Order: sequence, then C-alpha cells, then structure tokens
Amino acid sequence: MMLKLKYYLTAAILLTLSACSNQLSNKVCFEKQCIDVEVVTKQEDVMRGLQERESLRKNSGMLFVFPKRGKHSFWMKDTWIPLDMIWLDASQRIIYIQNNVPPCKNDPCPSYGPDGDSFYVLEVNTGYVKELGLKVGDRAEFHIVDEAQS
Repeated sequence: MMLKLKYYLTAAILLTLSACSNQLSNKVCFEKQCIDVEVVTKQEDVMRGLQERESLRKNSGMLFVFPKRGKHSFWMKDTWIPLDMIWLDASQRIIYIQNNVPPCKNDPCPSYGPDGDSFYVLEVNTGYVKELGLKVGDRAEFHIVDEAQS
C-alpha cells in the first residue's frame, strides 16, 4: 500500500513539474505587457531570423542577442510577414524603432537599423509598437529562462 502511494505521489509531482515547465518561456516585457520570445544568439540563427515563416503568434517575437554592441542592421530577405523591429541598448532601453517593415520580394533588399550602437533587436508582429505606444527611451525587461532556443 505504501509503495503504491509513493508511486502515485511521484507520478503526480512529475506531472505537475512537467506542466509547469511548459509554462516557462523567455519573455520581454514593456511595463506590464509581456511577449514570449525565441532567443537567438548564434550567427547562423541571426542570419536566418524569421525567414520563411508564414506567421508569428500574437504576443510573440524573436530577440536577437549580440556578443557586443554595434550597428546591427537587418533586412527582410525571404521573410514573409511584415514586422516591427525594436533596437535596444545594453540597459535594455529602446534606441530605435522601425515600424511595419515589409517583406522583401526582390533583391536587393533594403537594410534597416539605427545610426547608433545596440546590443539587442526585438522583432514582433507589425502594429505591436503602435498598440503598446512604445517609443525611443522606453525600457524593456528581459525574463530569459533558456538562451539556447535556436
């Protein structure tokens, strides 16, 4: 009887932990609005970005983390969905925003980016920046659970 109880208790704990771990995700928050993000750190993943994806879930995005600050410009080659792009500095403050960046259908594709240096770039569905009223100088808060998503 005691062995059976231990078994059920262990199974219940494992199921609970499994359910909780599915709820853990990387997030970027502005004030009280958070979005789930894929964190991209490897150069080959940075180059691929959101290419060839047909959609991006509401309240989700991709956070690019660079090893050092620099002028990180982006293009939309083979990206099928329009995006808002947000560049952030080391203190996670917005330094530049590019709204409603359209997919690029023909080469050469234009590049987008700030004149200044950034550490991070956040790509989100077009309209997200306007919906939240984000502006240069606003600060993000990162809640990173797993940096090795990509």
